[in-house]
Amino acid sequence: METEGEAEFVRQESQRLYALIGQAPQTPGMAARTPAQETLPALWNEVAEVQKGGLTLRSKPSAGNIEEACLLLLASARHLLDTEKPTATQLARWLRQSGCPFDRLDRVLNDAVKRGEILAAGHRRSRRYELTHSGLSKAALAAHRLAQKIAG
Repeated sequence: METEGEAEFVRQESQRLYALIGQAPQTPGMAARTPAQETLPALWNEVAEVQKGGLTLRSKPSAGNIEEACLLLLASARHLLDTEKPTATQLARWLRQSGCPFDRLDRVLNDAVKRGEILAAGHRRSRRYELTHSGLSKAALAAHRLAQKIAG
């Protein structure tokens, strides 16, 4: 994400982005933690739950968007299971448990990999997926929408 404008506007947008992805700002002079960062772990608990070492989304993303479901599951795994790079097998199992039908996971995630939201390494079932910063920010925005949908 790129931001242009006055220095104060860029600083505010940068803080907002770091709050969404749950990381401390990287530039000196910014606040160490924002209130949004303090509530971020609660957000992942609202959209996903840990079941028998795996994850399940509490609600399907809008319009059955499987790619968005993958982003949510990868971010939830990072925050709830402390798993940075789940395997394709794990992610596929979590999608099925969440009630998100798909044919092939690699095809579902192909566009996200091309956009640089997800990094993929390995082959076949041992392939591992990892969110980039842009993927994590997109997942955080999707999580906010899903949490609002769940809350009603």
